[in-house]
Amino acid sequence: MIDFIVALITSALAGTGVGGGGLLVIYLTLVKNMEQLRDYVRQAPESTWSSSLYSSWLYTLMPLLEVKGEGYPSYMQSEEWQ
Repeated sequence: MIDFIVALITSALAGTGVGGGGLLVIYLTLVKNMEQLRDYVRQAPESTWSSSLYSSWLYTLMPLLEVKGEGYPSYMQSEEWQ
């Protein structure tokens, strides 16, 4: 899983040497890659999360990806919080 995350970030940085788009290219690539990463993390089977201590630690962060609904403060339900 760590290799996948590093590959996504590296691919964003690799695009900066072409065309001089600079930070905008990095930002747009990272946004696209973050969507892929979220999908990957949400679809990972339980066995992935229990395969190592580090994966188990990452699994504790899963609630941060959940959409906050009724019962949470209004700022946590905003688009910015997502």
